[in-house]
Amino acid sequence: NVDNEVVQGLETTTKPPIVRAVSDLIDILRGKPKSAEKTEQETGLHIEEHVFTRPTAEPPVAAVKDLVNTFQHTRELEDILRGSALKGNNESLSINNADPSCSFGALMFVGRRLLTYEQRFEIVLDVFSLRDCLRLCWDSKCSRAAFTRFPKPTCLMHFEDNVVPLRSACPGVLVRDLASDWKFASIPEVVEIQCIQCVDSQFKDLQAAEESSVAQSNPLKRIIINPQGESEKCQGRVEFQISPVKSLPKLNVSNDVPANSPADCAKKCLEREGCKTAGFVPTSNGAGVCLLTTDEGVCGDSVNHVPQHASNTPFVISCIKCSKCKYSLSTSSSLPKEAPKFEEFANVFSVGQCAEECAKKHCTLAEFNPNTFICSMTTQPRDGPCLAETPVQTDGILPVLLDCVQCFDG
Repeated sequence: NVDNEVVQGLETTTKPPIVRAVSDLIDILRGKPKSAEKTEQETGLHIEEHVFTRPTAEPPVAAVKDLVNTFQHTRELEDILRGSALKGNNESLSINNADPSCSFGALMFVGRRLLTYEQRFEIVLDVFSLRDCLRLCWDSKCSRAAFTRFPKPTCLMHFEDNVVPLRSACPGVLVRDLASDWKFASIPEVVEIQCIQCVDSQFKDLQAAEESSVAQSNPLKRIIINPQGESEKCQGRVEFQISPVKSLPKLNVSNDVPANSPADCAKKCLEREGCKTAGFVPTSNGAGVCLLTTDEGVCGDSVNHVPQHASNTPFVISCIKCSKCKYSLSTSSSLPKEAPKFEEFANVFSVGQCAEECAKKHCTLAEFNPNTFICSMTTQPRDGPCLAETPVQTDGILPVLLDCVQCFDG
């Protein structure tokens, strides 16, 4: 029998995902056909396939119990993510003060590479980093958790009655055996979190001091060689909009000059009096001919500004403006060694915003992913010169690296 409160909750014109999932489950129990794939797409909640295909109308007790537990923990997680207090057993599950002993401490863990994928995870959430996954599991008292960076940072959690939560599964584990981060051996690797421990604030203060000393390392020792898009008229580098040549009328070219890259062409147009629009004709290795014009130019309302571009066909550069940051752009293949381990993440919409986030965190290298709109950053010290800039498509499908980032106020 379905609880009367649940039935009343179903009698709404606009059903939230959890209510719709329960409604689908009730239809299943009454023998009405339902699609597992459709339910998962509409609600984001997964009901085991055998529940949909069972031959009789006898209620699958285990499946109903799992689903109810999932709804309960989903509601808790929604409150945690909103930062609100979930009252129950005189205990607060707010992410800010979920546990007094760890309000100002640091969460550390014991982990291992996930080798088999037979485990069940009812909750799958997009997060910024592994630290966020640890905090979610700690606050919601999950009994199993895992984290992966591919294809985007994701936290997987499982809840089970009569199983010790991961936050209580570290008795006897020494601090030296705990980890604050995970070094991934491959991009699709998944780390299984075996237990989570809250260490005291002194350890966290020591960790913060170490990070601060790294962040305050002298950035002036690393200089951008052959900077692109940097003008004396701007504190940061120039940004511009691009358009295919065929979409605009014939350009009134006043002069043509060589340019090392599209960003260099935009800079030369900005510095030339009366130039607001330029054409760029690629030649080789990212360089090309910059056609300076007397046209007023066109600014597209729905077109993003980019700091650099790459193309095999000519295009028009317009709506040139100054940004507040300087940096060197390149691809991951430009790194002399393997890519560094990123510790900080932020949601951004452009390379420029990624540069600003990097400057706030004093990062030494950042990566902007135009597919996920995630800016990944590291504060690990870097030696040697800045990565040499190469013309790259910053709004394409491949991530781009930002090195030697420096931003200015105003």
